[in-house]
Amino acid sequence: ELCHVVGDHLEGSIDLRFCRLDQISCSALGYLLQQYRGALKLVDLWKCEIVDDSCEILLSSLLRNSYSSKLKLILADNKLTEKSCSIIASSLASFTKLDIGWNELSKSIDRIFTSLHHNTALTELLLGKSSLRSSDMQLVAQMLSSNNTLSVLDISWNEQIGAGGYQYLVECKDISLTKLIMWRCRLGIDGAGKIGEV
Repeated sequence: ELCHVVGDHLEGSIDLRFCRLDQISCSALGYLLQQYRGALKLVDLWKCEIVDDSCEILLSSLLRNSYSSKLKLILADNKLTEKSCSIIASSLASFTKLDIGWNELSKSIDRIFTSLHHNTALTELLLGKSSLRSSDMQLVAQMLSSNNTLSVLDISWNEQIGAGGYQYLVECKDISLTKLIMWRCRLGIDGAGKIGEV
């Protein structure tokens, strides 16, 4: 049923926000993604209760679709954990925008940052409320120093970043980033005073 509903309205984008997708539904959607022969531009799966195993099914299917090399993928506010980081990291070359915020990814988020060092596809990365810590910002700074493509980074609602984590970003030189979004990161007075230095 999912394949018929989505397939009848598929015109370069899939919008299934707020639809509960269990593993069977994700397998059906994965099959559709493999069979689709058009150029997908957007797959929006925000708040679909997707778990790690289902995420792997969907990403594997997207990678098999050679028509979708410049894709915006939204997986925010699902039930992804650190287990999803490896396959997400290996898939980054296929996306221009990736939103994986509001998932518990922090323990393995370094795999994503490492994969972005020489990535030439992704321009927007949204990691709001991903349990990022101050120490993770050192990895972000190293990534930004070698990545010449990423222009938008949203790390809002990661309250453990603080002014100490922001200091790592301030020290970055010659970066391509044009927009850094850091709502509710507990920068404090010291961090707020450095915002104009980026």
